[in-house]
Amino acid sequence: MPKVVWRFFMRKIHSHFVIDYYSYRSGLGRWNPLLKIIFTLAALLAVIGTEDIQIAGITFLCMVVLVIKIGKVPLEEYGRLLMVPAVFIATGAIVVLLQFEEGGTLLWKWKNLILEVYITKENLKQASILVAKSFSAVSVLYMLSLSTPIGEILQELKKWHMPSIVLDLMYLIYHYIFILLEINHKQKEAAKARLGYRDWRIAIRTFAKELSNLLILSLQKSNTYFDAMEARGYCGELNFLVEKKPVTISQLLVVGLYLAVTVFLILKKWAWFLFIK
Repeated sequence: MPKVVWRFFMRKIHSHFVIDYYSYRSGLGRWNPLLKIIFTLAALLAVIGTEDIQIAGITFLCMVVLVIKIGKVPLEEYGRLLMVPAVFIATGAIVVLLQFEEGGTLLWKWKNLILEVYITKENLKQASILVAKSFSAVSVLYMLSLSTPIGEILQELKKWHMPSIVLDLMYLIYHYIFILLEINHKQKEAAKARLGYRDWRIAIRTFAKELSNLLILSLQKSNTYFDAMEARGYCGELNFLVEKKPVTISQLLVVGLYLAVTVFLILKKWAWFLFIK
């Protein structure tokens, strides 16, 4: 019961902090951050570099199992996170799916006096591949972001000799997004309490006022937080205290199993392609 209450509290009060919250509490947080980054890059390369729905599907299932079973992220919360990119993925898939002139193997058509819309077998295949690859890539990035605090990621990138100014900007922008979301959340709750969204006309006016007020408050917050950074000894470079997390055999087995299956599917596809030729 306490876990249910705690999840409800986190969802209602701090729903915009979900990614940052679970990155610190994830069961995958004990994994070595460098291994997770390499795993992420390898999975992204496998998904984006191939046109194989099988690889995309296996990658998606693997990442979902890791995040939900090992990372202990609730399935409902993970589904809500997927809804945001799903809107953009669906929009892109519709653009690829529809065509406005004849050609290809026709599956469906719709005509009126001024417009003709066609769906072909080739477009359906391209749209399916796009959806599969997109969701798979999103799941890979969610695996990293829901299990690794931003400080650990930037500390590893610093070892790769990335410029300090780039890493500092990444960290500040990342956290400032949450600051702006928190300000916007409080503004919206205050507006709702004052019936600022009771009809369409008033809602538009309230939203415009929120945006203008958000700009002013964000500038004030930026000055306040920079003063706080200087008071804590900021001298042009951010340093992170990161716990050492060794690579374990179980971690290597999970990553190795995924890579072995992926490489097998790639080689199988190329062998079939060469055989056909």
